[in-house]
Amino acid sequence: MIQGNMKRWYVFLLFLFSFGLPLTAMTLQGDTLFNQTDNAGRKSGWWKQYYPNGSVRYKGYFSAGKPVGELIRYYDDGLVKARMFYYEKSPRVHAVLYYNNGELAAEGWYIGTTKDSLWKYYSYYTGKLSTEEFYLNGKREGITRKYYDTGELLEEVEYHNDRKHGNWVQYFDSGKPRLRAVYADDKRNGPFIIYYENGQVEINGAFRENLMEGDWTYYDEQGSVKMVISYREGIPLNPEPLDKIADEYYKRIQEAQGRYPEPDETNFLNMEKQ
Repeated sequence: MIQGNMKRWYVFLLFLFSFGLPLTAMTLQGDTLFNQTDNAGRKSGWWKQYYPNGSVRYKGYFSAGKPVGELIRYYDDGLVKARMFYYEKSPRVHAVLYYNNGELAAEGWYIGTTKDSLWKYYSYYTGKLSTEEFYLNGKREGITRKYYDTGELLEEVEYHNDRKHGNWVQYFDSGKPRLRAVYADDKRNGPFIIYYENGQVEINGAFRENLMEGDWTYYDEQGSVKMVISYREGIPLNPEPLDKIADEYYKRIQEAQGRYPEPDETNFLNMEKQ
């Protein structure tokens, strides 16, 4: 029985050598032969590549040197890094990416190696959706949305040709607006309004070419005007109110000294006591 098996293995080796297939370029798993090339030297059939530590780097099926179907990439500890889905007669590739903790990191589409269409990104810590972006020819286009870890909408920004262009809105986790502003060609241009969570305006001003311009009005939570500061090309024309705010802030810091223990440097340097 043993001699019979050895004969069959010997015949198999002769078969491989007769077709000029180097054994060093292929591996055998079950009934599947890996790491073959076609007559043009291109990857063909099932392929596996390995890290220096012996774990699999990627595995997938190739035709004429290009992946077809699912290609799986791994971290060197064996966890899945990416699942890429290739189509034989289409340049579109669907990608599902994973963090090194095994959680979903992102999913979206490529055309070749260029991002396209909708991409979703997920939080490393909670696994929840954190960002949605749309791509056209590898550049952000349309509205990008960001989310709190709790799932509520945090921010919306409009993009054109990978530059901020249009409305920019931020939200409290209650859903009420926190900030409204406008971008033009990646620069803040136009109204800039910040709100208290009760809906009252806190700051009302404007930008021109990314610089504060005109009158900026500051309100308290009841809607009463606290101060008005005028700007020209980002420079305050009446800085006295700003000086008053800085003085009040510094005074509060001075009054707070001694109320709270100062950090003891030895607590940071001598780790043996921690």
